[in-house]
Amino acid sequence: MKFSIIIPVYNVEAYISKCLDSIKNQSYDNYEVIIVNDGTKDNSVNVIDKYLSDNRFKLYNKENGGLSSARNYGIKYVTGDYILFIDSDDYIERDLLNNFNNILKSKEYDLVKYNIKVVDDNYNLIRMENGLDKSKEIDMYSLLGLEFSEPAWAYLYKASFFIDNNFLYPVGRIHEDFGLTPLIILKASNIYYLNYYGYNYVQRGNSIVNGGEKNLKRCNDMLFHFDYLYS
Repeated sequence: MKFSIIIPVYNVEAYISKCLDSIKNQSYDNYEVIIVNDGTKDNSVNVIDKYLSDNRFKLYNKENGGLSSARNYGIKYVTGDYILFIDSDDYIERDLLNNFNNILKSKEYDLVKYNIKVVDDNYNLIRMENGLDKSKEIDMYSLLGLEFSEPAWAYLYKASFFIDNNFLYPVGRIHEDFGLTPLIILKASNIYYLNYYGYNYVQRGNSIVNGGEKNLKRCNDMLFHFDYLYS
């Protein structure tokens, strides 16, 4: 099983090494890393260059268009069986891909949901997602009851399922996951829940979801997503 990992990058030079190291050190090695430089203005690309000697790591450059635009751009280069989105200031646990592979040996799922840890800027644990009691196949109602049911990075996606449905993230909107993930869940023919804390979500004060000046746009964009999902 080959995994395609898409990482949008914009002004994350202080975090990107932690992210890429967590992938490079995976216990499972059949993957590709699609790094999308979304017009970054800092030294992120210089940091990324050090990883490109590993031919599994590929860098693609584009003009700045935002997180959704970068994710959509990365999807075009997917050659793997499954897609995993990672935000460039977050990181994953060493056995995440191996756990995915072990599940998918016996049955392929459209979606695999796994557990999230929330950490601070210094990678200290803040809290852990309150997940289910064990790994198992679940329905969408069980899935929607989980804490992290909407973020793009909370799932592994079957590539053919994602691409054939022409799933694209809404460009120029905050909380873009809310505008697409519910549709993905509704379309999925089967879903597996992996009781493994594989993703570390870094809470940093200046992130896209934490700036105080973003509050009005956040509210307006959530209304946009709601209207879109309703229609």
